[in-house]
Amino acid sequence: MPARPSKGRRPAQPVSLLPSSPNAPKRPLRPLAFLLGLSGVSGALASEPGSPALPPSATVVVTASLAPGSLALSNREILILDAETIQRMPVNTLGEILALAATVDLQSRVPGGLFGDLRMRGTHYAGVLVCIDGVRWNDPQTGHFNLEIPIPMEMVDRIEVLTGSQCAFFGSEAVGGVINVITRRPARRTEARAEAGSYGQASAAGLVEVSEGPWHGRTFAGHARSDGFTANRGFGMTQAVAEAGRDLAQGYVRALYTFLDSRFGASGFYGNYPSTEATTGHGLLLSAVLDQGAFAGHATRLDATWRRHDDNFVLYKDRPDLYQNLHTNDTTQFKVVSVLGKIGGATLTGAVEASRDTLASARLGNRRADRLAGTLEAQGELAPGLTLQTSLRSDHYSTWGNVLTPGAGLTWFLSPRLKLRAAWGRAFRAPSFTELYYTSPAQIGNAALQPERADSVEGGADWYGAGGTVLSLTAFHRRDRDQIDWIRRLPVEPWTAANIGSVNVDGLSVSAAVQLLPSLRGTAGWTFTQQDIPPADYTSRYAPDGVRHQVSLSADADLGGGTRLATTFQYKQRTLEGPDPALLSFRLGRTHGAWEVYLQGNNLLDRRYEEIIGVPMPGRTFSLGLRWNPRKI
Repeated sequence: MPARPSKGRRPAQPVSLLPSSPNAPKRPLRPLAFLLGLSGVSGALASEPGSPALPPSATVVVTASLAPGSLALSNREILILDAETIQRMPVNTLGEILALAATVDLQSRVPGGLFGDLRMRGTHYAGVLVCIDGVRWNDPQTGHFNLEIPIPMEMVDRIEVLTGSQCAFFGSEAVGGVINVITRRPARRTEARAEAGSYGQASAAGLVEVSEGPWHGRTFAGHARSDGFTANRGFGMTQAVAEAGRDLAQGYVRALYTFLDSRFGASGFYGNYPSTEATTGHGLLLSAVLDQGAFAGHATRLDATWRRHDDNFVLYKDRPDLYQNLHTNDTTQFKVVSVLGKIGGATLTGAVEASRDTLASARLGNRRADRLAGTLEAQGELAPGLTLQTSLRSDHYSTWGNVLTPGAGLTWFLSPRLKLRAAWGRAFRAPSFTELYYTSPAQIGNAALQPERADSVEGGADWYGAGGTVLSLTAFHRRDRDQIDWIRRLPVEPWTAANIGSVNVDGLSVSAAVQLLPSLRGTAGWTFTQQDIPPADYTSRYAPDGVRHQVSLSADADLGGGTRLATTFQYKQRTLEGPDPALLSFRLGRTHGAWEVYLQGNNLLDRRYEEIIGVPMPGRTFSLGLRWNPRKI
């Protein structure tokens, strides 16, 4: 439930590069807080002289800019999904969680959102950036793999859906928005769950966390499978995580290893073929958050990460010799972010990044792309209640050159309950290895592709009402230039990657979070998107495939006696022909001590629909589960 507005000014909080620093003060997270904005001001500025009294829910620290800070002083649209809310909803994967957001168009290829495409504000499927604790996790081969997030729900502290162009902070692909999965710090905790349901679906997982003195660690293992709701649509997924961390006098360091193996029937995925696909991912994240002692006034975060992704695609599952794709890509990244100090009353933060992507593929060849980037951000009050944030990022790519992405945003509290905000920024997306180099009878890449570029602007208002009500409104416009798509002029021709020119996107999003009764809370979101695609003498494969209207509703009720009921409804009006998804789901759980038994139903209206043309999704399904959690989140 969103909290009531504060009656007085909150005490000053130190600047901190959360979430990994355990010594920094932790703010309470509010479930499904449809509060809007990109974090434009650090936490220290939330209580500068002359600042308005802010709702306590708005003091949640978000990590959407270089110096994470108060959500109340953000200047773009944000949706926060916290761990408690995630556990209560009728979902089993992070993909299903993201589908609850009216700002996210999840186009699933595998039930449960295990594999599919992410779109936001009418972008290409590669125009959304996925991060883990602020570290980019997109696949350099193709955006089709960006949803393979190796973090289990048991380890999630919150998910930040950062809507709008975020390239000034995150770089390439953050055109329509960013999905930032924030992990929580290990504690003394053990959890296990098992579930079984329709179409031979079954899953089991276990988590063990330890905390002894300055040392913290955890291990996780899980497996899920399904026979499939139709021929050649079954799947199997195995996941494992190991983590170790240690408190320091200056902050916290950790090492996190992730493993994700997915195998699924890919019938219809890339054409009318009985295909199969298997992917395996390994990840290693090393990070240090230094925000105590000598670093108290210059909080610094260092990240070194490695990610490997293997893909094995077979066109005819019984004849792998006819056509098979084998790809392996590696990404190595280094990133340093530091609060540099204050100049003229503004907080100055800087970041430096370096990365290398490599690909070994019989179909695309052996490829390499290097990137070096630097960012500066300034944040400060222009007048009481009026805050300005500006940023400038420079990226250099070894494959095509340089790009500058500036950004700026304003927040203005007209009163303690009403905030206005506006933001402008430039964005870009570098072409993937597949778009550059892929060759097959059906698709041909284009090594001469230039990066997509975009300019975006948005404005909005947030109102904090009595009883914890939060209402938000955002209008946005984006002009895409040199958009990358696959095109062809005749049906018999192969699809060819090309820069197709300018596309204008306009839209409006509205959201509300309301405590209807002491035991009942509800949320609602609606997003309208209009794409203006100029006429052309060719057919575009992905640009016309969008969502015009998207609605998301949820309710969570405490029925007493340890029983809870959560329901969700999602509706999309797609721009292409075909049945529009209208999905009603529920989760009914009863807790007794450390045990919870729950019944879950999805697609209760038994709608037959396709998120991606030619890839049908299952109808009505049910599952029964058991969870053991002696220490609740």
